[in-house]
This record gives sequence, structure tokens and C-alpha cells, in this order.
Amino acid sequence: MRAARELSNGDLVVAGSFLTIDGVPARGIARWDGTAWHAFGNGADPQLRTLLALPSGGLLVGGDSHYVDTVLAR
Repeated sequence: MRAARELSNGDLVVAGSFLTIDGVPARGIARWDGTAWHAFGNGADPQLRTLLALPSGGLLVGGDSHYVDTVLAR
């Protein structure tokens, strides 16, 4: 795991070099709701290094990634 951040709703988001987390397919980024893990969109490159939770509930990500949830980032 490279980064972890609690969202404003209490969920935990983690990023790292993984394809699954606790048996759940979640490429590079996942969310824990207090009961179970969930994929975070369609995933991300495993190069995410920073997560920043916004008060609005949004999430900013940073690192050497090429995509997050199928959106190309350059």
C-alpha cells in the first residue's frame, strides 16, 4: 500500500500495487466501507502515491499514474 485516506463519509480509500484486495478485484485503488472492500471505479495505475480527501466528499489523487478510472492523465 502506498497511500491511504479517510473520506468525509468515514470510508477508507487505499492505493497501491495490487489487483485484488481481500479477494475483491480492485486494480490499484479500493474503498473500505467499514464492512467490505469495493473497487474504486475501474481502478488506477499502481503508481498512485498521494490521496487527498476533500470536504465535499471528492478525492484527489497524485503520482506517476497514466490513468485513473479509465481517464488518461498526462
